[in-house]
Amino acid sequence: MTDFGENLDKTSEFMKLLVANQAKIFVYILSLVLRKSDAEDVLQETLTEMWNKFDQYTIGTSFGAWGITIAKYKIYNYRKKNWNNSVIFDDRLAALIETKIDQKLGVSGEYFAALKVCAEKLPSRDAEILKMRYEQNQTCQSIGDKLNVTHQAVSKTMARIHAILLRCIRNSLRSKGIA
Repeated sequence: MTDFGENLDKTSEFMKLLVANQAKIFVYILSLVLRKSDAEDVLQETLTEMWNKFDQYTIGTSFGAWGITIAKYKIYNYRKKNWNNSVIFDDRLAALIETKIDQKLGVSGEYFAALKVCAEKLPSRDAEILKMRYEQNQTCQSIGDKLNVTHQAVSKTMARIHAILLRCIRNSLRSKGIA
């Protein structure tokens, strides 16, 4: 008999990984399945399969890449089922698009890894402002109220932080030969 706590841990881990990667998986699907409603259906099939096979996922590997691999098969099945639909790409065009998307997702993965490293280098006050804005979804006005400054001051601080992060990310990607 499976322990309730074990199932809760599995569900929690799956949801944490899914929240961080679902948009990337959906963008991938949407780029190859042009109708949004069809892409949403393929996404649901993909997520169901990911949940059913989560025991086969190796923790520590790229959850997004694993999900995209599953999505590729779901897209293939969708294309096979809808082969006469005029919105479906021919196989050569689909393969070309898939290659370009894989390249872009690889670069975006490097970009987000660099962003994480750069964000960790920020002074604690800047990191706290970023956390309030992007993790807690607070407005510049509410952040300003908490910090006892104007929302304009928060906006200027955010612009400065963005510039610092962008510079750091570009330097990081350039050092890896990506940018």
